[in-house]
Amino acid sequence: MKKIFNAILAGAVALAALSCTQEEMVTFNPTDQVAPILNAPSSEAVTLTEDGTLAAFTFTPASYGVPAAISYTLYADVVSSDFANEKVLGSTKSPSKEIVVKAKALNNLLISAEKEVGAEAPVYLRLKSEWMGESSAVAGGAYALYSNVVTLNAIPYQAEGKPIIKIGITIINATIALIILTFKSFFINGHRNNYNM
Repeated sequence: MKKIFNAILAGAVALAALSCTQEEMVTFNPTDQVAPILNAPSSEAVTLTEDGTLAAFTFTPASYGVPAAISYTLYADVVSSDFANEKVLGSTKSPSKEIVVKAKALNNLLISAEKEVGAEAPVYLRLKSEWMGESSAVAGGAYALYSNVVTLNAIPYQAEGKPIIKIGITIINATIALIILTFKSFFINGHRNNYNM
């Protein structure tokens, strides 16, 4: 009787251990991945302002089929929809489902691409999701997923010149003037010394 009881107890322990192991085991299958979906912004053109927030871009999160920490990066291309000239507009991490973008960041992209101030320009946007490990993307970003592409029409403004640039130009001009005065003084004094010999 004791042998039967021990056999049943050993079987129950083995079954419990096996069932716990099966519940904790999660298998990643690349076909289970679902890319994020970037929600379309307003169809009306957005007039950018220097001190404003452009928008909170919302999205449906990505899924990797297993519990995962996910980072999201919003890219913009103001040249073409092929994203050959993409620039980062913002980023966030799960569980967040939005990325807030400052108007100034987008305006800088448009102005650097020589878009006309005050005129409507298309901006192509997409979202990249990456399955994150402790400090970086899993498998070096091999599991990155890209969302759909949406278009935002934006009207850039003329940004004020940066004071540091103005100061730099002033210093350069003052340095050039000092060099010219030094050379003039040198040549005038040099010629006087030649005459005195």
